[in-house]
Amino acid sequence: MAPAIYSEFIRFLVEDLSIASSAVDFALKQRENAIDPLPMILGSTG
Repeated sequence: MAPAIYSEFIRFLVEDLSIASSAVDFALKQRENAIDPLPMILGSTG
């Protein structure tokens, strides 16, 4: 589950930038295993 601080950011990614929810979910799962912040993971996974 994403920290509350990411909720508005995730809404922006999905609704405003039309990034697939599955891509955001993938990045969040990757973040569980990394110390990088979510924006860095999204950038590195494309």
